[in-house]
Amino acid sequence: MPRLSARKQLPRSHTRRAVRLNLAAAVLLVSVLVAGFFVLHISHSADLHTRSSSPRHTNAALQHNTYLDVIIGNGRGDSYAVDPSSGSIVWKHQVMTEPSNNPFSANGILYYSGVNNVLYAIDGGDGQALWHAQLGPNNQNNGIGWNLAADNDLVFVTTSNYTSNKSTLYALDAYTGAIVWQKHQPGSQQLSVLAVANGVLYGESDCLYAWSARDGHQLWHNPQLTAQGSDSMLSALAIVIANGKMYFFAAPQSPGGSSGSIKASHQIEVADASTGHLLHTITINATAPQPLGFAVSGNTLYAAMNNGTGTSSLQAYSLSNDRRIWQKTFASDRIITLSATNDHVYIGTQGTKETRSKTSPTAAFALLALKESDGSQIWLWSNPAGLTPIVAALEINGVVCIVDGGVVGVRASDGHQLWQTAFSQATGFPPAID
Repeated sequence: MPRLSARKQLPRSHTRRAVRLNLAAAVLLVSVLVAGFFVLHISHSADLHTRSSSPRHTNAALQHNTYLDVIIGNGRGDSYAVDPSSGSIVWKHQVMTEPSNNPFSANGILYYSGVNNVLYAIDGGDGQALWHAQLGPNNQNNGIGWNLAADNDLVFVTTSNYTSNKSTLYALDAYTGAIVWQKHQPGSQQLSVLAVANGVLYGESDCLYAWSARDGHQLWHNPQLTAQGSDSMLSALAIVIANGKMYFFAAPQSPGGSSGSIKASHQIEVADASTGHLLHTITINATAPQPLGFAVSGNTLYAAMNNGTGTSSLQAYSLSNDRRIWQKTFASDRIITLSATNDHVYIGTQGTKETRSKTSPTAAFALLALKESDGSQIWLWSNPAGLTPIVAALEINGVVCIVDGGVVGVRASDGHQLWQTAFSQATGFPPAID
């Protein structure tokens, strides 16, 4: 008998057909893999393009060096960034409108408004325009508030109608200028932003208010609390939030209140920042004080006051127990600027005619560096001409940058002048630090 094969022999035509099918399947598999690679590559490239074309710095601050941003108050609204270590001008930015408020810097962005009711945002690192937002009609009856504040990715600004006294509080996206939320504030007084801390925004119009910075929900308002302003200076704060407490100068009240008498501005009021309830008051040991504002460094609150006779007073208080640590009186000088660091307190002063002597002339304007522990004078700097008001003095990395028509850098340890930068136009606004 013929021997049977263990595997049935297929005809040659069937074998060739099987080979072709296997080759087709292999080609199809390779095609699918290649197509999948291109799909993934294109998808990844598109995702990168989408991210690169989206607004930059959506969740991160602009990264750059620390500069002193100075806005020049001329008709063009020039803005300069000055390197505090050398005084060199890092960049110059021009906006064809006159600025109308203090510059404000947060998250590496410099903000300021123009007389056309436009809020401008420029990159503090290179001076490039990021965005601008028209907030209210472009006419003299409307204006953007003097002070701005920022919290996380939001910047807060107010607008007011000077004829109706109605105000609007805006929360804008810090990186795009888009309006996140807004609140209309009716009333007989204009609304101003005073401070933001721990996710709470504080403002003042007819009284003190607190809103959630995230969505603008009103947390509280206290008709009995009215703050007195700070002379509209960036380096002197109108209100301080520290250790869960709110510090502010009590504003004078007209007759007709509960006591029927005028409450003079001779006290600092301390309130619970979370509820607005008054905790206690600190009596100011000064004659007829006219509050300038506050500065804070570490656990110390500094309060500066003037009076009508030219006498000024600087007082230091502990933020732990609100007790006065020391007091320094200047018999013939008026304080015009205030700032503080962990080691020094800086006050810009304006001397009166009585301080000038023919044999030893004293500069009309000077900057004093005081020891934070007891208020004793460390050094005094004065402009050689002595006739230009000091707008602000801010210490950056051991250099005190004095803005007085130009910018002068002096060594914080001894007041020795390091550099001076002049501008074609005198500055009318305090600086901001990035």
